Amino acid sequence: MEVSKQIHGANGIGGISLPEPSHEPQPGGVNFLLAAAHHYQQALTIVPTGPLTTLAAAIQQDPTIINLIG
Repeated sequence: MEVSKQIHGANGIGGISLPEPSHEPQPGGVNFLLAAAHHYQQALTIVPTGPLTTLAAAIQQDPTIINLIG
C-alpha cells in the first residue's frame, strides 16, 4: 500500500536501520510468569495493566501458580 510507505517508510520503521541483536531472545511472558511464580511464590504480586491473556495462558499451563502468587 503506497500510503503505508509514505508514513512508515519502505522498511516499515521509518527508514531507520537497526543494529543486529547482541543476544538471543529471552523466553516469552508465559515462561517468565511461571518461573517467577515458582521462584518468588507469595512474594510475587502481579499488577496487570492490560489484557490478561499471558496470565491466563500461564494458569492454563500450570494451574498450581494460582495458589503460589501472593
